[in-house]
Amino acid sequence: MKKRYLLVFLIIFFWLSSLIISGFLAKAVFPLSTTCLFGQVWWQRLANFDGFHYWNLVKDGYVYGLYQSFFPGFPLLMKPFYWLIKSKEIIIVGSVLNLTLFIFSLLLLSFTDYSKKNYSWLVALIVFWPASFYFISFYTESLFFLLSILAFYFYQKKRKWLSVLLAGLASGVRVIGIFIVAAFISQELFKFFWKKGNIGDKKAFLGNLLGFLLIGGIGLWLYMLFLKVQFNDPLMFVHNQSKFLAGRETGHLILLPQVIFRYYKMFTTTSFHNPIFFVLVLEVWSLFWGIVGLVYLSLRKYPLSLIIFGWASLLLPTLTGTLLSFPRYLLVIWPAFIGLTFLPKKVRAGLLVINYIFLIIAWMRFFQGWWVA
Repeated sequence: MKKRYLLVFLIIFFWLSSLIISGFLAKAVFPLSTTCLFGQVWWQRLANFDGFHYWNLVKDGYVYGLYQSFFPGFPLLMKPFYWLIKSKEIIIVGSVLNLTLFIFSLLLLSFTDYSKKNYSWLVALIVFWPASFYFISFYTESLFFLLSILAFYFYQKKRKWLSVLLAGLASGVRVIGIFIVAAFISQELFKFFWKKGNIGDKKAFLGNLLGFLLIGGIGLWLYMLFLKVQFNDPLMFVHNQSKFLAGRETGHLILLPQVIFRYYKMFTTTSFHNPIFFVLVLEVWSLFWGIVGLVYLSLRKYPLSLIIFGWASLLLPTLTGTLLSFPRYLLVIWPAFIGLTFLPKKVRAGLLVINYIFLIIAWMRFFQGWWVA
């Protein structure tokens, strides 16, 4: 046991060291882009791109256009720190906090029934994922990662109402948090009808499910209520997506085969030397291994709830017609990484090497203000 945790800390140490060293070498590889650069100071770059929006949400709240696309969980967590600091140094606090939450999440995984096999491989696959640097950035990934693991941990421990409450908190951080309680409800339905409960049990059961739905989505329900009161649109976080000019469509659903065909056309019309080509590769790479991981997970004896959460979280972003930011989205779909631990050992090792190379390139791009996810 001690050797396993030592290996995990060595993996994290190597990961952090690699990010620090490559971050300071990034200027020798990529020119500095000022398009979405938060600031010239190195630690300010931890809030590049969407991190800038989260900074403004912490500072000013929902006063800027399109910011309603970003859920309030992480800004609310950082707000008390901002009251104390009242400067951009809040980014340092947020990044250190995210790193702490991430490490705690990885350790928590070792206490779940889901990762007793190949735990060290699971940690390595998550840590060396090409977008894992978002776990130390001013983003929501670490907070959602922890809340989702905590929810499933307490669910397996039969502390269902606590797990549902944690799912509710997660739904206020990312919209896919609602899939956690949906997965729990599906698991409860499966168990109930499998056992064929009597009429008395059914009434209590339905009452519990209603409580699950209300509490397990409390973060999302409250945010929708806020949007209704303030902007008269409870689904503004959905409707704003198409306004970002990022290729997302919300007027109608687009199926995965259509998305794949779109990317086929993009690959045939985008030059290898175009900076966006690397991003396209990462997005398709992430989709492929996400699907592979969930297929492996689905073929193993894992809880239905874990499988439903994984597939629902993976497929939702594709319905907008693009894989934009998919490498980052996959980070918190940790059931997929559990599935990847069942790949043949040589495949796992090769995947780690390639992912590590992608990670360094992606991190240097992000650090210099170039879009990744």
